[in-house]
This record gives sequence, structure tokens and C-alpha cells, in this order.
Amino acid sequence: MKKMRIVNGIFLKKYLEIIAYFLALFSIIIPFIPWKDYIVWQRVVAILVMLVILAIVFLVLYLLAKKMSHVTLKIKNTKFTIEAGDLLSSENEALKVIPFNEYFDTVVDNNIISENTLHGQFINKFYNHSQIAILDQEIADKLQGQGAVNASRVVGKKIRYPLGTIVEVSHGYALLSFSKFNSKNEAYLTREEFFDCLLSMWKNLKRINSNRAIILPMMGAGILRINNGALSKQEILETIIYSYLISGFNSNNEIKILIDEKSRKDVDLYKLSVQYKA
Repeated sequence: MKKMRIVNGIFLKKYLEIIAYFLALFSIIIPFIPWKDYIVWQRVVAILVMLVILAIVFLVLYLLAKKMSHVTLKIKNTKFTIEAGDLLSSENEALKVIPFNEYFDTVVDNNIISENTLHGQFINKFYNHSQIAILDQEIADKLQGQGAVNASRVVGKKIRYPLGTIVEVSHGYALLSFSKFNSKNEAYLTREEFFDCLLSMWKNLKRINSNRAIILPMMGAGILRINNGALSKQEILETIIYSYLISGFNSNNEIKILIDEKSRKDVDLYKLSVQYKA
């Protein structure tokens, strides 16, 4: 994964704005400074002091940007928070979205579903072996008529649902048909399918949400394979935000995206804070 660069165009633009303010202030003060009375070395010292101040400002701005652990944005009048956290540990009344595959498989055997994915962790945390059949029936009943049978699939469920399909289940979670599965049970999407899936997700969340807050993971940042060019974690985050921006969904409550600690170093929250000021 390409490491996120803090010092980018947006950072430098912000720094140049600060310099502009500093120069404007200096232009007001300079007429009152008796430069002609200073000898050469005093002038050099004064210039060096100004350069040191600018260097300190740059360093402080850099450290603040690098250490940002969360950011609150304002998108279509919606409070949009991005922070590190564990979605499965969220105990509030928000609607929490879990990305599943297009079949809504529930067998966590590290073949169809890996126990290391959010999909697998969700099932293992909330459903024991005897409860899986209840979950399967709940999904089938609530999504009746929305899927199509794939008779050629050998292992796993055979009903495939359109990407972006959502079904709300117990514990305040909404399961999302997010990834396609190939014959080797590998999750994949094209960039276009990823974006279309997000748009469908917002449409379906609008239908079922009932003005609740929404919590999302940074979907696609795990084992998902993007066929026509891999997306960086920064690009994934920006795509999720942009898809909401152009969707027909306008939430009156908070939307939160949780990122894991390992992904934190790969995303530029400062860049987002400048692009979408709260």
C-alpha cells in the first residue's frame, strides 16, 4: 500500500495562506521599524528570526496534520465523522453497516468467508452454529424476490442479490451486498461496480434508516480485489464520501466512517478536513 503523504498540494496551499497572513501583518508593521538604524548583522538576524518563525509554523502545522486521529466534516448539511474505531463494539442506537458478499453467505470456514473479515467477525460474534439458520431465514424472508438463482454455484448459497442490496437484522446491523464472488470464492469488484454499489447502498439506507445515525466501515480496504486498478485507502475513503455527496440521501443525523488503526497511517484526514470544512 502506498504510504499517505502529508505534505501535498492541499497542505502546502494551507501553509501558503498562513504565510500570506504573516506577510500582510508584516507589511503593516514594517513602516514602523527603523531599518536604516540597523547595521547589517542586525538586519540579517531579523530576517533569520522571521524564517525561523515560518519554519516553526510549518512544523506545527505538519505535526497537527500527521497526528489527526479523527475529523468531522460537513457534507450536504450532514455531520460526517471519520475516526479510528471498532464497528462491532459500537453500542449506540446507530444503524451499523456490515459488508457481505452478493450471496449473503454465513459460513465462516476461511474458505467462503474468512474469520478475519468484518463479515466473518460479525457472524462469529453474534450468531452461534444453531443460530445461523435463523439468520439465513431472516435474510431470505426480508429479501424475497430481490435475488436471482445461480444454479452453477457449487459451494455456498445460490441466490445472488444486486450489489447495494441491504437487509436489516438483529442487534442494530444492516447487511450489505457489497462484493462479487468468483469461482474460487474470492471477493472482487471493478471500480465502476464499487461506485454503483455505494450509490445503491445510500438509496437503500434512505429507505430503511428512520433518521438514525449511521456507522460504516471503510469498505473495500480489506481483501477486496479491484479488477481494473487497485484503490488506495485514501481513494476508497474519498469515493465513499463523494458517493454520498451526489446521492439522493440527505441524512439529518450523523454518519460515521470507522477506520482501523492499521489503516490510519494510509489516510490523510487533514486533506479531507480542508476539502469538506465542518
